[in-house]
Amino acid sequence: LKAYKDIILNGLKLTKKGGFLSIYSCSGAVTSADLRMALAFAVKDAGVKAIIVNQLHQSPCHPISVAVPETEYLKGFLVRVI
Repeated sequence: LKAYKDIILNGLKLTKKGGFLSIYSCSGAVTSADLRMALAFAVKDAGVKAIIVNQLHQSPCHPISVAVPETEYLKGFLVRVI
């Protein structure tokens, strides 16, 4: 998760105010909550303000099993730096 935070932090440093950054994880071991936490720490470390514009996930042709949470392998956020 530290690597995700560092990658997001670098992206935030390159994103101008008003700009958008999209972040994704395709790991079944990383949950949406994990990715969101990495985003929160990166925003704090970057010293910027940001909002989540959209939460993203895989298409319906790749269903998520209730019994197997790892099948939600693709998750992401579209973030706007404000």
